[in-house]
Amino acid sequence: MSSGVDIMGMGVVTPYGEGIDKFWEGLVNGKVAIFPQQYSLKKNYSFYVSRCEGLNNDIFQLASQAAAQALLNYQQTEKNDDPKKIELVLATALGRLDESECYIIQNRFKKENLCSPAILKQYSFKKLYDQLQKQYSLSGQGVIVSTACTSGQSALYYAYDQIQKDSSKRILVVGVEKISQFILHGLNCMQALTKKGVKPFDINRDGLAIGEGAGAILLGKEQCNHRMSNGKTVIKKIGCFNEAFRMANPRKDAQGMLRALVEVSCVEDCVVLAAANGTLHNDSAILTVLKNYFSTNKSQIPVTTIKGHIGHSLGASGIIETIAGVLMLKHKKIPAIQGLTEPELDGFRLITKNESINSENLVSIAAGFGGSCAALMLKHYERGC
Repeated sequence: MSSGVDIMGMGVVTPYGEGIDKFWEGLVNGKVAIFPQQYSLKKNYSFYVSRCEGLNNDIFQLASQAAAQALLNYQQTEKNDDPKKIELVLATALGRLDESECYIIQNRFKKENLCSPAILKQYSFKKLYDQLQKQYSLSGQGVIVSTACTSGQSALYYAYDQIQKDSSKRILVVGVEKISQFILHGLNCMQALTKKGVKPFDINRDGLAIGEGAGAILLGKEQCNHRMSNGKTVIKKIGCFNEAFRMANPRKDAQGMLRALVEVSCVEDCVVLAAANGTLHNDSAILTVLKNYFSTNKSQIPVTTIKGHIGHSLGASGIIETIAGVLMLKHKKIPAIQGLTEPELDGFRLITKNESINSENLVSIAAGFGGSCAALMLKHYERGC
């Protein structure tokens, strides 16, 4: 049996469309799905966003589509497993906030308590969890993880820990996010949103673009079997740490992300998938942690990000980016960073053209509001255990 926890099923819905194939095709073709759109009560006021156009935009439908793909992917090889034995874990930063906004805006002149317990319950995280659990007859104790931009990694950390304690467990982790006016106007007030397009690691970057979507990963442990004939990817380890520095910005010395990297025992023979979203402080902190951790050979470590492709999907991004990492290892290819033309610092191997992968290891790193930091190490096995 391989160490770590096995990825046994995946599903994703992004602005590229529904499904793993469309997601990978968009990444390797360098498709930028970020556009300025009016998303405000004010006329002629637009934001750069990355939306799941043409799909049912209800947050439950986004989460449900991703979950269905992961379960189908799993059941194609594990046909005798009872779905009722699969536990559900939900990751989201905003939940149904977009729907509650619409309700409040539509009813703001009515004489009723818009924050009554009954209304709040209707738009709660728990209701979304219950809908997913009922839709697919899943088990679970109502575990919902919300740690801002690292919600996905934190949820995977919880599932990883549970499976390490009980190898018979199967846990479906679903991360989902929808764009809302609250988050757009909030980040705009912080001057964190781009006005000209996302440019990760670029000296001229001016902010991020909010994205939306859903990802689902089914985790468990398995003995050597027929799945190994096509290879498999495992989560070797996950590190989570809270540096409690500021509400929004990471530390300049990136100690939180550095401690998360140390926790996963990141090897130097790896690809780095960074959550570089195009903001000044976030991208600088990521470059700092890479410089400090890979001090002797930082110019040899390939670094990429997918934020220039589909924006930053908040609580869903950790799941979606983990799926991207699995696909990179499977297809042995690193998609180029979109939007990068003038790197802020020299000496790093920032991927500006698609490259082949020689390594079996990939590490993703991220930081979020509230000081949350995470690192996740993936390893791909072609054959054997």
